[in-house]
Amino acid sequence: MNAFNSKDLCLNINYKSIVFKKDYCVGMVYFNLNEFNFPDNQWNDRIDVLLRWWTEAAKSEETIILNFMDGPFCLKLDIPCNLVFFYKSEKLLLRKSFNSQLFLDNLMCETKRFLAFCASQNFESKELVDLKSELLG
Repeated sequence: MNAFNSKDLCLNINYKSIVFKKDYCVGMVYFNLNEFNFPDNQWNDRIDVLLRWWTEAAKSEETIILNFMDGPFCLKLDIPCNLVFFYKSEKLLLRKSFNSQLFLDNLMCETKRFLAFCASQNFESKELVDLKSELLG
């Protein structure tokens, strides 16, 4: 769990669920906003790939699109308007206001925490090298 308020859009990674494969890792990862979990709080995906995609996308100053690998889910963040749109395929599931700066801080914090966790487990992969490079930018 993280230190951000549940009323903020937060990235959540369940570190106890992470499984390291030969050259990648999977685990539970999802977003939370006002008790709404997206896609859901049991979502399992390639965390290393998602964080690389999301940190790259977060460099935009207008609209940020955060896709999941497994499934037709994505978030569209309108940074200037502080609005987030949750989609399954093309269907809009929810639109909410959020604090974009707090979210971006949370994303970077969780990404650094994930990298530290992988290092503590002696896990290294091309995806992690790329993620570190993207983070240091």
